[in-house]
Amino acid sequence: MRNSIKQKGYEGIKAAGVVAVGMFFAVMVYTYIFYVEKVGSDYLETDMLDTALQQLATIPCIALGVVFSVFGLLWMYKGDKIGKYLYKYRYLAAGAVFILCIVFEINGSSIQHMSGFLGSDDTGVLLGQSRGIRSDEWAVLTPMMLSQYQNASGAFPYFSETVRGTLTDVFLVYGQPVADWPVIFRPFYLGYLFLSPGKGLAFFWCGRFIALFMASFEFGMLITKKRKGLSVLYALMILWAPVVQWWFAINGLVEMLIFSQMSIVLLTIYMKRSTMWIRLLCIAGVMLCGGGFILTMYPAWQVPVFYLLLAGIVWSIWENYKECRMKKRDWLIILVAAVIFAGLMGAIFYRSRETIETMFNTAYPGKRISKGGSVTWSDLFLWIGNIWFPMFGEGGITSSVVEDSQFFSLFPISCILPAVLWFGRKVKDKLIAVLAVVSLLLGIYCVAGFPKILAQITFLSYSPSGRTFVILQWAGIIILFRALGLMKKPCSIKWAAGGAVSMGILTSVMCYSANPEYFTVNFAAAMLGLCVVLFYCLFRYPGKGESTVLALTLCAAMFLCGALVNPVRSGIDNVYEIPVLQEVKKIHEEDPKALWAVEGMGMPHNNGPIMVGAPTINSTNTYPDLERWEKLDPKKKYQKYYNRYSQIFMQLKQEGDPVFSASQADQIKVELTLEDMQTLDVEYILTQNDLETLTSDECKAVLISQIDSYKIYRIDSINNEGE
Repeated sequence: MRNSIKQKGYEGIKAAGVVAVGMFFAVMVYTYIFYVEKVGSDYLETDMLDTALQQLATIPCIALGVVFSVFGLLWMYKGDKIGKYLYKYRYLAAGAVFILCIVFEINGSSIQHMSGFLGSDDTGVLLGQSRGIRSDEWAVLTPMMLSQYQNASGAFPYFSETVRGTLTDVFLVYGQPVADWPVIFRPFYLGYLFLSPGKGLAFFWCGRFIALFMASFEFGMLITKKRKGLSVLYALMILWAPVVQWWFAINGLVEMLIFSQMSIVLLTIYMKRSTMWIRLLCIAGVMLCGGGFILTMYPAWQVPVFYLLLAGIVWSIWENYKECRMKKRDWLIILVAAVIFAGLMGAIFYRSRETIETMFNTAYPGKRISKGGSVTWSDLFLWIGNIWFPMFGEGGITSSVVEDSQFFSLFPISCILPAVLWFGRKVKDKLIAVLAVVSLLLGIYCVAGFPKILAQITFLSYSPSGRTFVILQWAGIIILFRALGLMKKPCSIKWAAGGAVSMGILTSVMCYSANPEYFTVNFAAAMLGLCVVLFYCLFRYPGKGESTVLALTLCAAMFLCGALVNPVRSGIDNVYEIPVLQEVKKIHEEDPKALWAVEGMGMPHNNGPIMVGAPTINSTNTYPDLERWEKLDPKKKYQKYYNRYSQIFMQLKQEGDPVFSASQADQIKVELTLEDMQTLDVEYILTQNDLETLTSDECKAVLISQIDSYKIYRIDSINNEGE
């Protein structure tokens, strides 16, 4: 009887604890959202504790706390059954969520900023904050995608006539959806081909989001020896990693993570299974992943990720070669698959050969060579400061939030715990061994740097050390989770407590000292507390209580790091309702072959007309049109300025020779006359300036439309005035 009463009392305490944790998480969520949506860069003027208490008193926060508590109680009493059910039907669940996201056109684009620049309102954001700093998404990538729907020669061409106002390879560079067979290597673009822009964008964003979680989970199951809880935590650490979310839409990092992890998973399945149809599917999957990885076309991350991929392949073969049964037909199939794959890649690169040649000969980024060595010791500890980036606006600790974003690496315990396993408990693991070798190579490059010749031999010359460093952090996370998966018993409480406190102080102090003005005392104290809890639980893993606390704390930390980096929005129909773009579209449809230029405005305005199909010569030049610019610069005096990836600011002047200049590596300014515009075959100009004051003996600018502050001019020849 007494035992029964004690058991009921214990269960009551556990239930109360679950409710308390649910309310705590609800307060954290609403405090976080309040900072993201209302405070931003003014965070130093607020008190975090007061803000949290204010959220606690709101009805929505209480309601969310109740929801969290109910789910928590269900998990406490029915967790095993729920977990088994979700695991068994995980692909069906993922597919259902994916379909719902497409139906409701859910995406994470910050296209709201384009509407704002062009003088229109946007009501599509459901949660979070559009990120102006991610201009390469909302001002370049997404406008280019929209232009593919509008191309004069037909939708989704491989070579667009809209971008740059001339035939432009939009598949290989800044990859866009194309109605051509190479798109099979970019599966997340397929939705654009048969869906509306809003639903296609949802297919792209949500498809990659779900695929990254699923691929990371399956890879986590591989490295943790099928520990489901650890695998979920690993998947969340990859999915919600700050660097992944801040760079989510562009430069192919998400695709690299998906394809590299799935390649290793599929290789392992191939080696463990002998059924022919399974092996054929694995080979096809590896081919798709390999092609997708190659076609991300961003060497700054591709090169270091390839080193990790190579390490994973070596480990998988080393680990499984004894049980892999290969017959002659298997080798023949692999040979045929390799030939087919090489032929497909060769066909793509041959088709884009001129693009590749032009890119490699550009002043930027083609001639850029890195020797590494720019990562400082304090950079190793900045990961903990990443928890504040979504809340505090666009300024990072040492640079911008984008450039400072990292993986939530849990350094230095990500190095110490595997060392304890290897040296203290004498567990010699092959995966830890091969990743340690690769990590040493990448670490030396990041911190000390390589001689130029060695950087070029290793191809790391294509990767600035800051880019390589975040991939090194990913390697550390893999090693850490591998070590956790192999842990049989926790470290002693005394050792764990001492290590957690000392490393927590070191990590938080190093991060704080990098920029003391970035943090208030409360925020610094929160970092210290979070570090101590995480490190202690990691040292005590796989203790049951500590494992639960680790899971909850790490989930909360990753939510802070990445959940609302990008906004949650529905649709992009508002883009087509922008008045000035409606007017541009009307004129373009009446004169579809005419070239446009945007004058007196740079990015994002230069990419406005292409969203409705108007071919614009100074839309983002992903690679230079040397022939065009040499019309103005026949002696190639200014070639070093325009021979690059560039955002082009064009400014008209009364007279004089064309002048090119560069304010940044990817931004150039062109000063030219109306006659020069005619030389470039431009017929329409979008501007906010008065161009009628510009006089010329050969041509004049005629105002044909005005929408608010925007004016559209047509360039007419004087000789044709009387016709």
